[in-house]
Amino acid sequence: MIKRNIRLLELQEVGQSGLFFLPIMVLYFRDEIGLTYQDFLLTEAIFAATIILMEVPSGWLADIWQRRHSLVVASLFWVFGLYLLLIADGFLLAAASQSMIGVGYALRSGANTAMLYDTLAVENQVDQFMRLEGRRKGFSLYTAGLASLCGGFLYELDHALPLYAAIAFSIVGLIASCFYVEPARARRATNKNALQDMLATVRYALRGHANVGLVIVLAAVLFSATKNINFVQQPYYIALEFPEYVFGLLLSVGLVLGGFASHINHRIGRHVSNVQLLALCWVVAILICGASALVIDIHGVVLLMFGGSFIYGIALPRAMDAINKRVGPERRATILSTASFGREVVFIPLSLIVGWMADVYGVSGALFALTLWLSITGVVLLIWARRSISNI
Repeated sequence: MIKRNIRLLELQEVGQSGLFFLPIMVLYFRDEIGLTYQDFLLTEAIFAATIILMEVPSGWLADIWQRRHSLVVASLFWVFGLYLLLIADGFLLAAASQSMIGVGYALRSGANTAMLYDTLAVENQVDQFMRLEGRRKGFSLYTAGLASLCGGFLYELDHALPLYAAIAFSIVGLIASCFYVEPARARRATNKNALQDMLATVRYALRGHANVGLVIVLAAVLFSATKNINFVQQPYYIALEFPEYVFGLLLSVGLVLGGFASHINHRIGRHVSNVQLLALCWVVAILICGASALVIDIHGVVLLMFGGSFIYGIALPRAMDAINKRVGPERRATILSTASFGREVVFIPLSLIVGWMADVYGVSGALFALTLWLSITGVVLLIWARRSISNI
């Protein structure tokens, strides 16, 4: 069962990471759907809002239901969302597409990590989780990077080809999700209604168990920053007057770097705890944002690649491992989804501030805002950690 589920998880991850359309999304919305950049950003906001609304309920569903059922439904929503995008001829269908993809993302988020950990727990092999989770995320980022590299060339041949390719990959992921073996695990009774039960689990994580709460908040703040670092790279390239065809190439390189970092993260810092390594990533992110803001040049391009995808690739498996070690199987998917929920909640206002700084003060202003954000929140979290918990 272990080898089977691990291979299927990796195959599903690869299938849903074939994001051939990623580097040409704005162009596709403009050329094929007839929408403006502002319309595109509005559909992205709908995508983010869907994730926020669905993250905790989808994790709760995976806890009280079977993990494999959640993963199958996630794949169905993902394929259907891409199909809607392919046939979209206006804002409503484009928005519906983003919403369907958001539901698919939320259903998969938390359930896949919980499936891997529970599968390993059956055979007392949870010590392999960090390596296998890193490898799974590595395959995801490698696939996204290579797909992004091909997406621009496919778009030149036919505007619909990147979406056809993404749908084909997603169907492979859907087929893989149908063959999981559900690992044995404890399930908790739900004597309250669904909303009360979900809220009780969130309180369990954020208030009743300081170790878990700190990791969730730390991950939310750090990964909302790395996501903004990834987005700010395009304005950085524009400031350097790079030609547009370079954008996809650089995006691909950054994603492959992130995949490599995720793949080898279990070999990095073996003698430091998960939270200590997350704190080190935090400091490096501050230095990268500050240095890139001071001088806009090619060195900043390289630094931002490491500040975004590379740090994300190293830190995410560590954060998931830190949470898994502190949470039982009856709550695991809900709390993992709470961590993803927290990242999206923090990301939206932070991205608005960073975007405003970029418009008013240029890309340097946006990067200084991220530097300040990480510095202030880092101090606050350090004080929290020193006062309330130790040995995490």
